Amino acid sequence: MKILMSAAGSSAAISIIKHLQSLGHKVIGIDANENSENLARFHCDEFYLSPLCNDSNFIPFINSLVEKFDLYIPFIDEELLSLTNSEELLPEIIPRIILNNKKAIENCTSKIKFQHFCLQNNLPVAAETTSVPAIFKPEYGRGGKGIFIIEDEELVPYFQKKTGVVQQLISGLEYTVDVLMGQNNEWLFAVARKRIETAGVSRIGEIDQHPTVLKLAKLCTEKFQFKGPINIQIILDQNNEAHLIEINPRFAGSLIFSTLAGFDILDLAIKDWLGQPYNLPLKESIINRKFVRYWQEHIC
Repeated sequence: MKILMSAAGSSAAISIIKHLQSLGHKVIGIDANENSENLARFHCDEFYLSPLCNDSNFIPFINSLVEKFDLYIPFIDEELLSLTNSEELLPEIIPRIILNNKKAIENCTSKIKFQHFCLQNNLPVAAETTSVPAIFKPEYGRGGKGIFIIEDEELVPYFQKKTGVVQQLISGLEYTVDVLMGQNNEWLFAVARKRIETAGVSRIGEIDQHPTVLKLAKLCTEKFQFKGPINIQIILDQNNEAHLIEINPRFAGSLIFSTLAGFDILDLAIKDWLGQPYNLPLKESIINRKFVRYWQEHIC
């Protein structure tokens, strides 16, 4: 199968590309970063330099590739918004995209809408605050960009004027939960892992099927009504209480951790999306191990 994959030149993409190829798929990579083009071309079966996701030429670019791919896996939040909001996207492409519903995407990608949705649905998200310590999150952003820890109370009014949310800062152990939802919004399987290093791209993860974390993750899926792959970020405070940080309604860039633990979310999501038969892993088969990713230089 020919799979179109975005962000193909990113540091986290290479292991995903290699895994897709090991499953017998041909990877058609796209990326807007010219500096990453050579790396992506080296690893992908085919590669195309794309416009930015929020560029007016992005959807026409995707349309131009209609004959090139059988399935499309988007990895960028802005890309999800462009795809769900476009009226120009060719009708034959829409069913080929592993994509959540529009409402879930909008409620998760906007930090403001996410905050309101969680409060309305009694999901334990950090409360907005005017006191310190606090954390500012811009309405749109990923990978920690634009996030600021506020320790000086005099700075709170400044950040309140910016577009985003100012939340109470919760300290604790962070988790990412890779979840696969079925086409009828049913929970299929999930793997939780501790985020040992949390700055930007996750480099070290330790599998830990913590029942409190998984319980909150499942509650989130019942409220949002997702389908397909998602990843949920949760923090356990010192009292072992779980709080919701954010939800990305797409594959996680660090999904390879779950794959190595025995939950091949890529393979399963593709088969479920296409209506092909598959077997979910047994809970007891998930390997509780720590995984470390490392970067290798590529000469252009």
